[in-house]
Amino acid sequence: MNLENALQLLEESNGSHLYEIFIPSIGKDIKFKPITTGQQKTISKFSVGVKSFSLKYEMLKLSLFDELKHDDDDITSSELTEIDIIAFFAGVRLNNISEPLEIKFTCGECNTSFDYKIDLEKIIERCSKYNHLEFDFAFDVNGNKYELAIADPSYRNLIELEEYVEQMRISMDYNDDDITELRAFTKPCLYIKTVKYNGSDIDGFSRAGFVDKLKLYNSLPPKITFNGAKSILSLILDEFDLEASTNMMGEIKCTNPLCLNKLEGVLTNDSFFII
Repeated sequence: MNLENALQLLEESNGSHLYEIFIPSIGKDIKFKPITTGQQKTISKFSVGVKSFSLKYEMLKLSLFDELKHDDDDITSSELTEIDIIAFFAGVRLNNISEPLEIKFTCGECNTSFDYKIDLEKIIERCSKYNHLEFDFAFDVNGNKYELAIADPSYRNLIELEEYVEQMRISMDYNDDDITELRAFTKPCLYIKTVKYNGSDIDGFSRAGFVDKLKLYNSLPPKITFNGAKSILSLILDEFDLEASTNMMGEIKCTNPLCLNKLEGVLTNDSFFII
């Protein structure tokens, strides 16, 4: 058997051994092909090497979904929410890599290191129970009628937010506190999916870049009453869990088996391909 034949057989084998991952936003299982060593190597290299926001790395994570997806008609990577991404990566890790996902801790009390095993099935279960919200509402201000559709943002939208935040960090020389505040008060604009003004759609809003969407969001009148909320900002903050991804991952709380010191850590979607 020559190399070309071997590669063809491997490709055919990968295409026939499928597994399913539940995608929460559409409420159904999607079939995926196995990840290859080359794909694992590429994404692992980025997950270890990236110390700050990297557009290339974020787009690489999205492209992995399209590469592994077996069917073309269910959902594309541009439509995935952050919870979908977490469920996808946890499912890929669980179904493709035999060794458990472990996070290394170094104890400040006795200076020893130990590994903590992550329960991937529990993460997948939490994601499957997440309730993706979507609703429409209308309000009148100064004789003008506004109609908004609000829903969980796509992961692609969140990438645009981080790209904007990184640009502001560089151009405005923001410190970490400035960035945290900027992100917290800017993220709600991503939840606005469509806008109508006096009955007319705002053409191109859904396709607009993040900066243009932010300009429109900042120009909307805040005075609304809906579900007890008194402003657009408070409505989004009340209805949606802006820290949902952290809640899906779960806080890491463990005890050093040697000195019994209690430690805490954070798991992100960059952690799934740590090797």
